[in-house]
Amino acid sequence: MNWHRGIWFTMSFSLLGVFAGSLVYEWPARWIILLLFSVLSGLFFSLFNQKVLAFFSIFVLLGGGYYIAFNLYHTPRHVAFGGHFKVTGLVTEVTSGLDRQTLDLFITKPDRMKIRLTLVSHPLFRYGDVVMAEGTLQSSDPHFFSLAKDGIYGTMFRPQMILLAHDQGFPLKAGLLVLRDWLTTQFKKVLPFEEATFMSGLTLGVQSEFSKSFRDQLSATGTTHLVALSGYNVAVVANAVILIAGYWFSRRVSYWLASLFIFFFVLMTGGAASVVRAALMASLLLFANATHRSYSLRNIVTMAAFLMVIQNPNVLRYDLGFQLSFLAVLGLAYLTPVIKSIFRLKADQGFFGWRENIASTAGAQIAVFPILISNFGFFSPISFLVNILILPFIPFTMFLGFLISLFSLVSSFLALPIGWLAQLMLGYELWLIHFFTRFSFPITFPYASWFFGFVYYGLLLVISLYFKNKFFDEKRY
Repeated sequence: MNWHRGIWFTMSFSLLGVFAGSLVYEWPARWIILLLFSVLSGLFFSLFNQKVLAFFSIFVLLGGGYYIAFNLYHTPRHVAFGGHFKVTGLVTEVTSGLDRQTLDLFITKPDRMKIRLTLVSHPLFRYGDVVMAEGTLQSSDPHFFSLAKDGIYGTMFRPQMILLAHDQGFPLKAGLLVLRDWLTTQFKKVLPFEEATFMSGLTLGVQSEFSKSFRDQLSATGTTHLVALSGYNVAVVANAVILIAGYWFSRRVSYWLASLFIFFFVLMTGGAASVVRAALMASLLLFANATHRSYSLRNIVTMAAFLMVIQNPNVLRYDLGFQLSFLAVLGLAYLTPVIKSIFRLKADQGFFGWRENIASTAGAQIAVFPILISNFGFFSPISFLVNILILPFIPFTMFLGFLISLFSLVSSFLALPIGWLAQLMLGYELWLIHFFTRFSFPITFPYASWFFGFVYYGLLLVISLYFKNKFFDEKRY
């Protein structure tokens, strides 16, 4: 076994251990589950005379142990939740809506932790503010974990607020957030309101001005992922930087500059799990290309997940965006070529790449299906058709959004012609969402369970392995 495979198995078994450790809440039961997973995986590989792989089963225990230690360390010890507290802290994240805002506040007393405040929409606070909040401090939930994926261990609802200082955060992040707000303003100057807010969602992940009815329409048509930052956005940023920098710098320097801009983009957009995953994978790919190294998609996906789990192991079990993002990528990489081969979809793209879109949409939807029904209880079949019709236009629409931003640096007037073209694209996409909402008929699955998920993904694994030797070319995907 070469060292590449050894590292991959180390990360994979560690991730399995983190997952196993998160299955139950009680600490003694967690160690029993971890021992069970470790022993069973070791026995499984031993039965097939894979003693080297059986050795890696020890990393199940190490991964689970890290998960337990992480949460023990971060669980508040000196807070009597449910009592009245007066706390002072730094605002690290602001999410503003039409009728309310939420602040993530980093405090140092009585424990070092982050808490989430829910407030009325005005006055509007911003990143870097130092505030004093007074109110009832509640636990984030009975077991701490649903918000622990964001590092949140306590909540306050409508506390009394006193602003103590401005601009005390990380200057670079503060500047990038100002840039984000400026860009959303420029979209409103050259586009109608609905199109401007949708463009802000596509390019920057800003959804604060989405109405409840529009959010429901996105959910009904299975297009919520369009405004959840992902590989689309990161790919546009990286390719644009490489293209522009290529006129003045070498290819290697262009790759490093693209990685730097991806880092800035993640900071500016708030670091959602899907965009962090895409940024990590893009950076690893850029590094491989810059250093002329060969790469394996399997290794890159696993390393990106491993790095995110090291930073916060709770994302593996409790962050829906993390789960959907990685499963969609795996579906695109491993199931899409199988679907193409089974249905004998030819290599040519067809009209607007409809064959590729059918296979890609099906691969991603099949991969995330159990996660969707376990979290939402339903699946909308119409989403398949809507995504086929809308996805070919999204990259070009996003590109127009970035052009509007670029020309607006000089003058909003110069960006108007691009805005007219973008309005046509956005109008078509919004029309599809509005139109097909009337035909959505969600199919409910009230009895989805972990057992169903294990069986489902086990069958997908068997099918993928069966077709792998005949149809799969990893470097292509």
